[in-house]
Amino acid sequence: MKKHKLYISPKILPSIAGLYTEPNRVFMEYIDNSLDSAADYYLVEEGDYSRKILIKIKKKGKNYRNYKISFIDNCKGMDTENLLRIIKEVGNSNKKAQTWTNGQFGFGVYAFLAVCSKITFITKEKGKNPIKIEISEDKIVSESEHYFPDPKTLKPKMFPFESGTIVTLSKFKKDACKVIDLNELRIEIEKHFELFLNRKKLEVELEDELKEGDLIYKEKLKKYTCKPFNYSQFPGEEFPYEIKELIYIKGTTHKTKNKLFLKIPVKIYLKYTSGVEVNKRPIFISKGRRIDEVKNIKSFMLKSHVKGRFWDHPNITGYIDVGNLLEPILSRQDFKNTKEKRVLFEQLADCEILFEDLLKQENERIETKHYKKLENELSKVLSKLLKDETLKFKSESFHGDEEDITMGALGKDTDGVGGREDRTEGNAGEGTGTGIGTDDGDGKGPGSDCGILPSDIPGGDAPFESNDDGSSGSGKKRRKKGFDIRIVDDAPDMDNLTNKPMRSRFVDGVIEIFRKHSDFEERVSKKRDGKSKISQRLITYLAGEISTYYKDKLIMNKGENITYDYKILSDLVEFLYKFENSLQYLVGKNLSSDKSLDGELQRD
Repeated sequence: MKKHKLYISPKILPSIAGLYTEPNRVFMEYIDNSLDSAADYYLVEEGDYSRKILIKIKKKGKNYRNYKISFIDNCKGMDTENLLRIIKEVGNSNKKAQTWTNGQFGFGVYAFLAVCSKITFITKEKGKNPIKIEISEDKIVSESEHYFPDPKTLKPKMFPFESGTIVTLSKFKKDACKVIDLNELRIEIEKHFELFLNRKKLEVELEDELKEGDLIYKEKLKKYTCKPFNYSQFPGEEFPYEIKELIYIKGTTHKTKNKLFLKIPVKIYLKYTSGVEVNKRPIFISKGRRIDEVKNIKSFMLKSHVKGRFWDHPNITGYIDVGNLLEPILSRQDFKNTKEKRVLFEQLADCEILFEDLLKQENERIETKHYKKLENELSKVLSKLLKDETLKFKSESFHGDEEDITMGALGKDTDGVGGREDRTEGNAGEGTGTGIGTDDGDGKGPGSDCGILPSDIPGGDAPFESNDDGSSGSGKKRRKKGFDIRIVDDAPDMDNLTNKPMRSRFVDGVIEIFRKHSDFEERVSKKRDGKSKISQRLITYLAGEISTYYKDKLIMNKGENITYDYKILSDLVEFLYKFENSLQYLVGKNLSSDKSLDGELQRD
């Protein structure tokens, strides 16, 4: 039977290059190839190179018509045979036998077609003259078969190092040039090659020539140096973990458990950064190169149990280094579908429970801390409202209006009625403080300029006590008796009358609101990433619980038989509305953020 050879036209190359949707991804290919060329100088035991390796990226030109970006290295370089092979053998490369290839496809050299139409190679081996060759898109797409000429030989002085390669991209496409920024490219390099950058003898630099008019000032350059990401600069808990074997089930009817031992373990390094959101999500790394953020690998997300609430968390950072176990697809944004990939992803998903427990514990710790801050905010707002009621009481008393319930209750407070006691040191008279913001405590009750509060509350000690003689005391700071507000983490008590969990309770001058009550929990806004935020419904809930106790204790403190009527209930609702309205600045604020809540809970 006659056999027919498959011929593939070079016209398909621009279409394949279309898989690169970002210019920076294209540039990574040429930096990647320089690192491949440096492999001959790498010492495994030392974890570094035997000599200094320099990779420099230079950008010059005013616009897309004359832009040029060069990738320069002082690595091994190539001879004529190797140079011709990498540009003419697409899809037939051997990564172990030759450099300048993309995985096993040998397409990396043609990635330039996604952003520009011309690439120039100048390369030199030690002891030999440099050689040069150019590839233009217009020639490739105009021919069904393309033939490359022999590389041009240059003089030795035309190359800056004794060996290495210079790749220059030119004739850029207009749309691609709009997003080329060397500082952003530096950031991308640091993300893409973070493990390589830990090698002390590797330097990756970028230069952007400054320009004025038609003149290029080469003595004035914007220079950038790539540095490895320093995880230790952030406080927090580290979680290093290794997978040394893959466990998988073989067979359908008679299933057996099998193990595949890995010569190079899959290394997992995750860190919860306490106190700062680094916004550097965990990534997959293969052979030292970033593939993509874990949350973007769809094939893994399908198996993940925790999905975005963990892998997209702003405080979770790190990497999963699969070594050479998995091969990336052409676009480098996922891995090829293999048995190893399926089994590894299943085991990674099983490991997630360990990391999610960490996140859950940390979120609970942060929420507990921030609920203390919330308590303080509630107290300060309550203090402001009570001060307003004091002024209302004074006004109505001046005009001879009939006492309302609040006035009647407060009439018995002989140690500073209605805010008449100045809360500053050793002074007495009318309160002159500002109310909100004067409390420097940590949620331990109202502020020092708190206005009117019910005193002598039956059934418990007030949180703030006067001197033994009932006076404020000269030169001493004195607070009135009143409420503490606590959001407690205990399980709710049971109400003996209704046999239902209590939403809150009043004990020894403290309003305790049960955070674990279902009515409280369902009013906390839970985001997809697991963060908790203060919702409008939670504000209404808190205002209702606190207002009820406050008004009830005012009435009880009057010491008379009171019949609850419309006026009393209307007064309660009016105060609740005021309280709720005063708490609006809290809506949407984080309860699960490592940012300081002192800064987070700011009035708009």
